[in-house]
Amino acid sequence: MSQYYYSSLLPGADNIRLLRLLPRANESTESTGLQCELFEYSLQDQGKRTHLYEALSYTWGGEEKPCSITIKEQKLDITTNLYAALLRLRDRSLERIIWIDAICINQTNLEEQGQQVQLMAMIYSKAHRVLVWLGETADDVEGALESIQRAANEESTEYLNNNLNQKSISKLLLRPWFQRVWVLQEVAAARHVIMICGSTEIDGYAFCLGLKSLRNSKKLSDIAFPRLQSLSSLTNLIERAGLRPKHTTNLLERYSLEISPLAELVDMFHTRQASNPRDKVYALLGMSSDDPNKAGLQPDYRISWEELFQQLIKFILGKDISVETFNQMAVIKSKGCILGQVSSVRRDNRQYADIISKNVAWDLGSKTEWIFQTSAKSIQEHDIVCLLHGASKPTIIRLCEGHFAVVIIAATPLNGSSSFGWPKPSQSPIQFLRDFLLVWDWEKPLGTSQDQKEYETLTKTYNQVSEYSKTEVGRYLGEEIRLWNDIMILDDLGEHENADQRLLEARSSCVIACQKEHLPKLDSQYGRTLLSFVAGEGYGDIVKLLLETVDPDLKDGNTGRTPLSWAAENGHEAVAWSDALSWVAEKGYGSVVKLLLETGMVEANSPDWSGRTPLSWAAENGHEAVVKLLLNTGKVEADSKDRYGWTQPLSCAARNGHESVVKLLLNTGKVEFDWKDESGRTPLSWAAENGHEAVIKLLLETGKVEADSKDEFGQTPLRWASKKGREAIVKLLLETGRVKVDSKGPGDLTPLSRATANGHEAVVKDQRATIQDIVRHHLRLRDEDACIVKAKDQWIRGSFNVCIPVEVRSASFNKNLMFRCPMPHKLAEAKYPGTIDETLSSQLGTYIWIQDECTDIRIPHLYGFGFSDNRHFTHEQRIPFYTRFWRMFERSFREYLRYPHLSQYAFSPTCLRLPTAYMLLEHIGPDIGEELSGTWDKHREDPVWRQNLFRGMARIILSLARIPQPRIGSFQFHNNGTITLTNRPLPCSIIILENDSAPRTISRNETYTSTEPFVTDMLIFHDDFFLSNPRAISSMGDCLGQMASKTLLRAISHHYIQRETRNGPFRLQLTDFHASNIFVDKDGNITCLIDHEWVCALPAEMLSVPYWLTGCAIDRITNEKLCEFEIVYREFIDIFEEEEVKMTPTNPPVITPIIHDGWKSGAVWFWHCITSVNATWSLVEDHIGPRFLRLSTDSEGILSQYWCQGSPLVAGRKVAEREEYAKQLRVLFDEKAGLSTEEETHG
Repeated sequence: MSQYYYSSLLPGADNIRLLRLLPRANESTESTGLQCELFEYSLQDQGKRTHLYEALSYTWGGEEKPCSITIKEQKLDITTNLYAALLRLRDRSLERIIWIDAICINQTNLEEQGQQVQLMAMIYSKAHRVLVWLGETADDVEGALESIQRAANEESTEYLNNNLNQKSISKLLLRPWFQRVWVLQEVAAARHVIMICGSTEIDGYAFCLGLKSLRNSKKLSDIAFPRLQSLSSLTNLIERAGLRPKHTTNLLERYSLEISPLAELVDMFHTRQASNPRDKVYALLGMSSDDPNKAGLQPDYRISWEELFQQLIKFILGKDISVETFNQMAVIKSKGCILGQVSSVRRDNRQYADIISKNVAWDLGSKTEWIFQTSAKSIQEHDIVCLLHGASKPTIIRLCEGHFAVVIIAATPLNGSSSFGWPKPSQSPIQFLRDFLLVWDWEKPLGTSQDQKEYETLTKTYNQVSEYSKTEVGRYLGEEIRLWNDIMILDDLGEHENADQRLLEARSSCVIACQKEHLPKLDSQYGRTLLSFVAGEGYGDIVKLLLETVDPDLKDGNTGRTPLSWAAENGHEAVAWSDALSWVAEKGYGSVVKLLLETGMVEANSPDWSGRTPLSWAAENGHEAVVKLLLNTGKVEADSKDRYGWTQPLSCAARNGHESVVKLLLNTGKVEFDWKDESGRTPLSWAAENGHEAVIKLLLETGKVEADSKDEFGQTPLRWASKKGREAIVKLLLETGRVKVDSKGPGDLTPLSRATANGHEAVVKDQRATIQDIVRHHLRLRDEDACIVKAKDQWIRGSFNVCIPVEVRSASFNKNLMFRCPMPHKLAEAKYPGTIDETLSSQLGTYIWIQDECTDIRIPHLYGFGFSDNRHFTHEQRIPFYTRFWRMFERSFREYLRYPHLSQYAFSPTCLRLPTAYMLLEHIGPDIGEELSGTWDKHREDPVWRQNLFRGMARIILSLARIPQPRIGSFQFHNNGTITLTNRPLPCSIIILENDSAPRTISRNETYTSTEPFVTDMLIFHDDFFLSNPRAISSMGDCLGQMASKTLLRAISHHYIQRETRNGPFRLQLTDFHASNIFVDKDGNITCLIDHEWVCALPAEMLSVPYWLTGCAIDRITNEKLCEFEIVYREFIDIFEEEEVKMTPTNPPVITPIIHDGWKSGAVWFWHCITSVNATWSLVEDHIGPRFLRLSTDSEGILSQYWCQGSPLVAGRKVAEREEYAKQLRVLFDEKAGLSTEEETHG
């Protein structure tokens, strides 16, 4: 017999199927096969209070379906438990109409499943009764229902004592139905409930009454039968069946029983069982009194459980939280405050909790009784009441070993409206000072010891990934900061002894980290925090790191003392604080600086490792109050210099335009007004270049500065001002009468002639001299060394950069270099300032990664680079020995503490400036190889040459992909010389489209830990480009085709996102792995790889064989070219697998199967659509569409309408925009040709 095939339901929001269970054909045979019919039915008739069908509430009993029923001479497989229920319900003579989820919903159609699940509350409420099937009668439950029935009828105590089978009742209550989450809605919606076990039936109301009677008479106790306590909420729903109003007035609106808010339902029932975890949420929606649809929580079985879980938590707590989910556990991070603590709890069918306020905004010390429904996790004494930032209701949490666990996510007291109110963020002086890291586990009870290690691992992992990796606090320190937050919370609660115990744990780890031999004694230090501890013990290096994460002015919960006050009391030596003092001075923490100075235990003039003093740092950053504090000590050197000869307080303040600080330093009379740094520049020179007019006036008024001083490059303040267009500064300098207007410098141009030649007094167009000086700076060339920047006609312009050849000839360095500058008009710099630095930072991160982790990939040597804001970095080979030594020490220290690895590039300050970023690279000439783009067509038919090339390409792909990455994104280079994977994914396609007017959808620091949101944002990016660009379409047909393709990509994306890897690991990939970036020798061996700015960590499914191996564009790979590509693909993938086996001989290949599966399934075309806008429609039409349906004009028209609301109007607008654009273009061409449109028409 063939399998039954479901036909689609007719359109309509209220259409369902019903099962007609036919009577037995042979009365003598109980086990006659079940004959049934399925038919459609509409719930739309609002005149009917109930409908003449029954609804079954049961458990599936597993996924196996060994039994079947017959529908239209076709079989439909069902579970054993359902088959037994239907046998029991089948009547001998009459048909029975029943709604059963497993039969009446097509379980293979996820879209229908989601739609029908939304109707289930209505389906059960419209049924004239709900049948609860508890299963077959067995020996262990024999007589259970009968005993409950007698108890409901209040039969004699003597009879109950003699005949009550407590064990059978307990066994019955342990059956799976009582723990299933869906039954809650099914009985809550019911108008009449019948409980059935085997051949015994009992009215639902009588069932509840009997259980209540047995409990009241102590025949069944909560202690002997703990399940009774958890059943009270379910029996309450059954008991009130038929009494509860059923909201059926408007079928167009969301149907709900409106029993309680969703958050309260979740708190009560989230530990109940469901075969699909999504049903733990969907089963409660029909009872919810608020509208979760607004948060996208309507039933949809196409989304993952993890995504749904996160949506639910943010619906309950607000969008200010950060959340990560792991199976049915969530780790929630949020700011918040303590409201109170549970002092006592008593229970019956409810929970009565006495709460003592711990917050001044909520009547500190007062006691309030809150009454709660029975919750999945019971409230206990000492539980904590907190209010998370953005949440509308308090959360009850419990301090467990190593973490805080959620007891009630949204506390909703039943007596809340009349007896109390909690402070709201918008209406109270609450400050959300504490960091909460909460674990919400939907499966396991609180406090199970075997789960502590798992919770500890999750919270540590979440800490490192979410915050501490960004602030570069070490792994152990991140853990201590978490303990520090726990200590502050315990202080808020007044549990100081418990807080001290936590402090001891933090102290032990710090001692180990600091390599101290003895644990200092803890003497009555109630309320001290981790920061206070390390301050008090003199761990200056740890303090500095902690200050980057926490507020140094934050007072302890009990003592009201700041961390550094403990340092002052314990009398630690100044040496331990020198770096910390410089750091707080740099940051402008005046109160901390004041406290340190008042102790007399620190040297106000103490230099840090670079020789800079606190005064120098404060002056550079314009912290006037800190400068005053330091100068008033009388113990600082106002004119201190660093060990490199680059900084002086006055010079730093003048360079950055801090007028008040300059005035303070000048008034000391102890500074050298005309001091020259290593480049020969004075404070006046720096202020002139940067346009600080007020500072220039102060310096000139002293009468002690040389207005026309020259630096080592022959530049004067007047020259710097004229270069930068500082007209007011030029005027001030000229008015002194002490500058030479006609003095010549580099290039034999005077300031006046230079400015005049460029149309105003400031702009420099020819930067070759500056480039030459920058090259000299990075390579530390001597004056006699030749450094030649080639003329503009020899510059090489690429897609995004211009490369300037530089020839260096000296005794120690004799090479050709490339000075590479990005072109702003190709990188959307005008529209999105900072994009140039972003792409440079990303490429630098890739360079450093390849240098450190992929040493088998040959790339050009990078000698130095600079950002557009005048931050310059040089390779360690070219910096002074003592700086290299300090960096070696720092690198070792970082490796020991497991901090991010320190790269080989060090900050290299210089007065030289370019108006753009740059990279100084090794020139890859003919001696190293030829560009593959110039040799591919010549040698591609040579099998040996081709195999050598493929092997080299395979090694590059594998070398980058072999190390798993935790998120989707690209690298970012930081000022301290480290890199992190914290920049948005930056394939070149994004930059090209942003440069072509596309709105920026993905912000710079946005990365992804899951594939789905990345795909969604990329598709949104495509949509925004389509809407914003008038050239996005060529005709109405093209417009509809593109809309249809975008709709289809969203609809099918789940087919190509692998569940096993959607949350990582992700793989580094070259998104511009093209022939023009590869250099090869005469045998096809790859000798060098250039241009790496477009390397990203992406979903592993995006790895593929380069499409350009066919010699044509990707949208042309059809028919014969597709056959040709398949041949090349097979050759490439075979070589690729060989290379992967060589690279990891002890493990099976990992990357090869991913690429191969992508080719077989067609995923390769889908992922090319995600990264390529222009080819999307062709790829969908040629490769993706035919796998689902052959696209036609009709199907394009239908699909295009689902792209967005009002698609036809959008299409019309796009066509009009295109026509207007074409018209403007014709006018422009006509004007260029000297013709008007009218003349052309007449012609």
